[in-house]
Amino acid sequence: MKSLICLLAFLGIVCESFAQLPCLSLSTTRTTSLVFPFPISHVDRGTMDIEVQRVREAKNILLVKAAIKDFSTTNITIITTDGTVYGFIANYNASPNKLVYTITTKKDKSYHEYAKQILDNARSIHGIADKSWGIKGRLAGIYIKNNTVYYKLSIDNKTALDYDIGFIRFYLEDKKRARRIVAQEIELSPVTEAGNSRVVNSFSTSSIVLAFKKFTIPESRCLAIDINEERGGRSLRMKVSNKKLIKARILPDLQ
Repeated sequence: MKSLICLLAFLGIVCESFAQLPCLSLSTTRTTSLVFPFPISHVDRGTMDIEVQRVREAKNILLVKAAIKDFSTTNITIITTDGTVYGFIANYNASPNKLVYTITTKKDKSYHEYAKQILDNARSIHGIADKSWGIKGRLAGIYIKNNTVYYKLSIDNKTALDYDIGFIRFYLEDKKRARRIVAQEIELSPVTEAGNSRVVNSFSTSSIVLAFKKFTIPESRCLAIDINEERGGRSLRMKVSNKKLIKARILPDLQ
């Protein structure tokens, strides 16, 4: 009897948790769009009865659709680059009334506002750059506010071909790699980003700001920044020392 009561109590908690999640009505013939306040870093489906697709041109949008008709109720979980977890219950509906869901941020968005303001700042750092076949990348500034560090990147495209950005990667690596020893890299995930991180059009310049929780660089390591072209070979790589990081400029309060 006691076990039955515990089981019913557990099921009640699960049902209550599911009931608190927003519900998505999905069909096989219509696509539902989820628009998040920050880029999407991870998506998990409860079952394969749901089809999901990220939008390369807009990293904060997820397209969702039913893979089969009359699928059993399931769930979908999305994590955005600011670390927020969003959960939804998914049900089948042949004719859903709503096809676009705009999700508001759950957290203080001040650091995203700081990132957007930095986009217009003049270049404050020199000497950290790389170039490849008419593409030049620069670290244009480092800023700090409330235990968040902001890195401003500038990418110049001096060619007639658009530069499609596959990914931008920040990580800590060893300054010297000893032979026969596998180098350990520490990946850094941004809490938010601002600017054009998708494509640098021909003969143009784009600015990107990425924000990270405060960190310093050990003496034996350096911060590596990789910018890779999608389906291309024009890759950029820059290295930042702790000497540059500790000279980060302090941002004024938002107005």
